[in-house]
Amino acid sequence: MEAQFEALSELAKSGQQLSFGQDFFVKFYQAFLYADRWQQYIKGVGTTLLVTAIALVLGVLAGKYAAEASTGFAGNLRDAMYENIQHYSFSNIDKFSTAGLVTRMTTDVTNVQNAFQMILRMCVRAPVHLVFAMFMAVVIGGPLSLVFVVAVVFLVAVLAAIMIPTFRIFDRVFKNYDNLNASVQENVSAIRVVKSFVREGFENEKYTAACESLYKQFVNAESRLSFNNPAMLVAVYGCNIALSWFGAKYVLHGAITTGQLNALFGYIMNILMALMMLSMAFVMIAMSAASAKRIVEVLDEHTDLPPAKQPVQQVADGSIQFDHVTFKYKHGSGQPVLNDISFTIQPGEFAKVFIVLFLAGYLAENRELLSISNRKILGFKIPRLRLLLPLFAVWGVCLLVVVFERDLGSAVLFYTIFLLMLYVATGRFSYVVIGLALLAVGAVGAYKFLSHVQVRFQVWVDPFKDAQGQGYQIVQSLFSLADGGLVGVGIGNGMANNIPVVESDFIFSAIGEEMGLLGGGAVLILFMLFAVRGLTTAARAKSDLAAFSATGLTAAISFQAFLIVGGVTRLIPLTGVTLPFMSQGGSSLLASFIIVALLLRAGDEATGREAELTGTGTMAAITDDQVASAAAPTGTRFATSSSYGSGSHSVGSRMRRRLLDTPESGVLGRVALANRLTRAVLAFTALFAILIGNLTYVQVIKAKDYQDMPTNNHTIARSKYIQRGSIITSDGVTLAESLQQEDGTYVRSYPNGNLAAHVVGYVSQQYGTTAIESVMNDTLTGSKDYSSWNNAIASLAGQTQPGNTAKLTIDSRIQTAAEQALKGFKGAVVVIDPRTGAVLACASSPTYDNTNIDALLQTGGGEDGSMYNRAMDALYTPGSTFKVVTLSAALETGTASLTSTYQAPGSMDIGNAQVTNYANESYGTISLQQAFAVSSNVVFGQVANEVGANTLVQFANAFGYGQKLGQDLTSAASIMADPSLMTEWETAWAGAGQPVGMDHTPGPQTTVMQNAVIAAAIANSGVVMDPYFVAQVLAPDGTVVKTTQSRSLGQAVSSATADQVKQAMLAVVQSGTGTDAQIPGVKVAGKTGSAEIGGTNVNSMFVGFAPYDSPTVAISVALEDFDKHDVKAAKIAGIVLTAALAAQGA
Repeated sequence: MEAQFEALSELAKSGQQLSFGQDFFVKFYQAFLYADRWQQYIKGVGTTLLVTAIALVLGVLAGKYAAEASTGFAGNLRDAMYENIQHYSFSNIDKFSTAGLVTRMTTDVTNVQNAFQMILRMCVRAPVHLVFAMFMAVVIGGPLSLVFVVAVVFLVAVLAAIMIPTFRIFDRVFKNYDNLNASVQENVSAIRVVKSFVREGFENEKYTAACESLYKQFVNAESRLSFNNPAMLVAVYGCNIALSWFGAKYVLHGAITTGQLNALFGYIMNILMALMMLSMAFVMIAMSAASAKRIVEVLDEHTDLPPAKQPVQQVADGSIQFDHVTFKYKHGSGQPVLNDISFTIQPGEFAKVFIVLFLAGYLAENRELLSISNRKILGFKIPRLRLLLPLFAVWGVCLLVVVFERDLGSAVLFYTIFLLMLYVATGRFSYVVIGLALLAVGAVGAYKFLSHVQVRFQVWVDPFKDAQGQGYQIVQSLFSLADGGLVGVGIGNGMANNIPVVESDFIFSAIGEEMGLLGGGAVLILFMLFAVRGLTTAARAKSDLAAFSATGLTAAISFQAFLIVGGVTRLIPLTGVTLPFMSQGGSSLLASFIIVALLLRAGDEATGREAELTGTGTMAAITDDQVASAAAPTGTRFATSSSYGSGSHSVGSRMRRRLLDTPESGVLGRVALANRLTRAVLAFTALFAILIGNLTYVQVIKAKDYQDMPTNNHTIARSKYIQRGSIITSDGVTLAESLQQEDGTYVRSYPNGNLAAHVVGYVSQQYGTTAIESVMNDTLTGSKDYSSWNNAIASLAGQTQPGNTAKLTIDSRIQTAAEQALKGFKGAVVVIDPRTGAVLACASSPTYDNTNIDALLQTGGGEDGSMYNRAMDALYTPGSTFKVVTLSAALETGTASLTSTYQAPGSMDIGNAQVTNYANESYGTISLQQAFAVSSNVVFGQVANEVGANTLVQFANAFGYGQKLGQDLTSAASIMADPSLMTEWETAWAGAGQPVGMDHTPGPQTTVMQNAVIAAAIANSGVVMDPYFVAQVLAPDGTVVKTTQSRSLGQAVSSATADQVKQAMLAVVQSGTGTDAQIPGVKVAGKTGSAEIGGTNVNSMFVGFAPYDSPTVAISVALEDFDKHDVKAAKIAGIVLTAALAAQGA
């Protein structure tokens, strides 16, 4: 078709006539060709416009995201710098200066942000243009492209020559920025000083000089950067000239075409434009490089004081504590400015000063308002409720201090100060009454709901109940004061170091110990004189503010002294505040002297020139508006004179008279204030008089009692210079002795280990004494000797003569046998000579090591019960051993005889409840002696009710129940129930030895020593002997100083009754439940027993004596956990009785 079209077109051009069809084909084909070309043209233009639009959109998005990226980058830089600065030490801050850090976080970061944004916008697009344009230039122009290389080399050289020195200049510029900002900061922050000394001109000159220096450096840097544009123009025009010159020759020689030359001109413009953009970016980079370097310096800086491995994140009480702090300046001389400094700043000490000043200002402004009273109840003028709000507010704040800060002392002190100041300011005693009532309510509430307040109160009531725990401080304080006596032990000779924190809260205890009552009383008198002089200063002050401030500050010192001295002398509960001027602690001492300084200032005002009274409420020139504004806070509504007409008196005149007529106004107010301060002086005098009286009671009247306490470690510590007497057994074995050390002191030694440890006890400077070491302490430590001047001086110095020796009734052979028999079991054995009551053995198992008691107790020793004396202190259920008492009561009263018969079924209803034999075993009808032998609970329940509860209890008491037994070392009292509360069923079980009871203390409950006394009484024809451990007291030379005489507690039963009981007890061992106690060739009498709980024999008991015909040994055994080991107490008794009789040679 195309060939046909060309042929027809040639014919038409040659002038030949075409047919209608040929002509139509030629025109149609021409139209078709023209339409196709237009479509191609339109597609090309459209594509170009679309690409242009896309490029425009991408450019806009690039600008947007570049701005966001640069802004975020700047924010991250500032955050990182700020966080790192928070960890700087002061030396790090000084290295950069505050103004320098501000400049780096603002100006420098902004420069880096701008450079970063320009890099994102230009340093990506421009290199791409440059590379592609250079490539096309090389492809098209060949050797002509070397022109561009020369231009690039030229520009790089010029830009390097510009940037390198410019970078150094900008580094100096930003340092001058730091100096300029520092100058501005210094001037603005101290503008008042500048104006006060008229230094504006100097500051202006200094600022102008800094600005001029910065201006010159900027001009220098910018002038160098200005060579960038000329260099670019030289490169552009140079390239154009060179390309035109060499390109024309290349065209003439046919190396390139004219079109190619034009293309090279286009590419040169692309190359040079790219270089132009890069040069602009390089200029910005040159300006920001110095800023980036300064930012990196801040980020890379590490603190000179690295954080502690385990830092304290929060101080509970808000105190500031220096704990062995050493400090020196990094760039200083190298010598420590602070070296090993330790002190604590307590905010409470300074808070009381500020609180007093605040309250003084408040009361000075409102004293007349607070003194108004509208109600009268029981003779007291009661203020309005809204006027009581300050009192309630202070009361509530003090309660919060007690609850959350657990600071009882500060709360009581602040509240008392406010109460006194309120009374002095207003003269209303009703405030005092209401305040004390609130104090009582708060005290009761705190005791009910706060455990630490309960502990404080309980320690105050009885500190000796927990002398080694919560009550340790106050107990040690009382011991120290008791040692001080009237004149003290001498400066430096006290033992107050035994008191924790004696240098702070308990410093008065040390003063009382070393200076005695005279020194301690003198200190209290000085505090009393301080109170008198302080309140006198308040009375003479010429303004209310000074008067109330002096009152509060005086109370802060004086009442604080009363609180702590009263606490350490046990007059009031311990509050834990310091003793002003005397307690160790910089905070307390500094606060005390600040108070003295303020009082001196108030005193200077009082003794100064005469001046008009200020702040006294005088209303000489008060206006109606001022009256109305003064009346507004009270809530009282006043009408103006216009409200009532011309005939009415104005509210101003009424209010003016009202204020002038109040007792707190003018001179009358000053007189009333002086009277109240006089009463305050009398109150403080009375308080300190009470303190001196209580101190006299502690140091003189009660001193001997405190010193003689077994737990008094002060007395024991002083005895370390005394050769404490020995403790020996009846057969001459040494149980305890004192050995002299190289330094002249003596230490207690126990050569036979823990033999009879519970009887001998221990001596500890920290934990006191126990057992024989305690009850014989005066004898063992010797006595004071005033027979000569030397001895008298030594005695006054606390050096007494050697102690006496205590010879015990204990026989080491019997004691050893008892302890060996109990080894591995829990229980106790007591052996008594029934004729005298002498204790031959007293063993408790498990035992403890008394050779190093301090280490044992400090490590929690004795928690297994090894230090518990089961022989003397433990109360056991006697079980059937109590049937000895029931049988004795029945025989002595004639209620029954050994041959009396009883029904003994396995169970019997007595008192509408069941009484059962062990294992419900039935014995039928048996005699009383048989019932005793087989230990029938049912029979003895019947016998007990026949005897009666009253009679049964009387006989138990006759055998020693209800009293502590022992002439020297005493046992716990055994317990019988109140007979008036005992039912038939309870009486029946009591007669069988099982304590039951619902609404009263059940009985019987017995000690092992009590059971031994009962057995000894039966063996001794019914005579009860009081047991004793110390046979003789021997002087250091061995002579007998004292011999213990046996003592009878009375005839429990007649000799005939005792013989019948002996007969019954013999049958128990020979053919009854006690056969394990039999000894070959010796008649042994005894009675077994068990504590039955839920039908299980928990504890096994035995009492007995031997030989039957002429008893010389009585024994009592208690063995715990019988249901676990199945070893009976009777077996232990047989072993010990054998050893005892052997020791006696029987």
